[in-house]
Amino acid sequence: MVKQIITGCAKRKGAYMKAKKYMSEMLSKGLKADSFVYASVLHVYASSGMEEEARTLFEEMQADGIKPIKFHYASLLNMYAEKLKAVEAESLFQHYKKSGLPLDEVHLG
Repeated sequence: MVKQIITGCAKRKGAYMKAKKYMSEMLSKGLKADSFVYASVLHVYASSGMEEEARTLFEEMQADGIKPIKFHYASLLNMYAEKLKAVEAESLFQHYKKSGLPLDEVHLG
């Protein structure tokens, strides 16, 4: 049920406080966040322009053993593009290329 609430938060721009609250509650009850939960919260942070929180969550996710997927990278790349952060976007793109995930026309265009 918590996953669905967090996903609902991801669909509403600016709902980062609720997403953070529900994820914290989930973790405090001993439940593990999976790639889907991280993707949802990361999307909320990134779409709200919360660069530091998004980057930190991305790092925590990897420390928890969750391998980033295209959606994780896309959320961060979109945020960096909106904030005109070319250096950060290039660094993340290099990380993406090293991850072994396939590149497509969106990444190469």
